[in-house]
Amino acid sequence: MNKLTHPTIVVLILCLMTPLLTHSQAEWTIDAKINTDTSLIIYRMPYARVHQDSIITQLMMDKCHGRLNNTGYREGFRLQVYASNQQQNAKNEAILLQQRLAGELDVDVYVLSDPPFWKVRIGDFPTREEANRYKTQFLESYPDLQSGTYVVPDKIAE
Repeated sequence: MNKLTHPTIVVLILCLMTPLLTHSQAEWTIDAKINTDTSLIIYRMPYARVHQDSIITQLMMDKCHGRLNNTGYREGFRLQVYASNQQQNAKNEAILLQQRLAGELDVDVYVLSDPPFWKVRIGDFPTREEANRYKTQFLESYPDLQSGTYVVPDKIAE
């Protein structure tokens, strides 16, 4: 088995993090340091030097120190009132339904693209019971949507 050296491990980590570093620019140099004056972490290795936006640096440091647990979302439930994979019409139907419901409901209405499906979900309910209670009220006002309305687990706004 090959032994991984420290520079190899760091290069592998950077390769995995590249999609996260969308505001980065790469150069070729060697070494590593933290520049506290400019809030930049500069990764210098035998083959790469990354200058990273200070926001990304702060997020990474917060995550490492356990300060970044709040993403604005938590586990909960929503009502799914529409889902279709018919590519010709699904997107337009989902948007039209969202516009119709958003003007009439007192909860948020979401359009989701989950290929090949387009979905419309409503509400941010912390418990399944609350979602079911709202579903009953909702279907009294929208009986035409009964066949496609389900309580589904989802990430909800806090």
